Amino acid sequence: MRPWSWLGLLVLGCAASAQAAQQGACAECRASALADVSQCHAVAAPDPALREKCEKQFTQANEACNENACRIESGMQLATKCADCLKQAASEAKKCELLPPDVRAACEARAAGMKKGCDDRLCPAPRAR
Repeated sequence: MRPWSWLGLLVLGCAASAQAAQQGACAECRASALADVSQCHAVAAPDPALREKCEKQFTQANEACNENACRIESGMQLATKCADCLKQAASEAKKCELLPPDVRAACEARAAGMKKGCDDRLCPAPRAR
């Protein structure tokens, strides 16, 4: 294999690991917050004020996870579902083109309904700022 071929494989490997890391970022963030609160509780066991402080820190860390890593991950999943839904609706519309005219209208209406369902449920419109 030539050196450039190895470089291509390396780039593909890095891209795949970056995507996997981004998808697991939410779980990793939450696991880290849980580990921190467990350690904090172990140290603060006899003192109720310190335990309360641990809980407050855990709540803040969990909220930070939800606002950052988990929101990004959720958005990626929703975008994938949106694309899949739209692809299926387009495929259905393409099948309608092959049907005789007397049933084509009903098929096209069904395909349009599928696309509208995708737009309503999975493909939110960008918000104006």
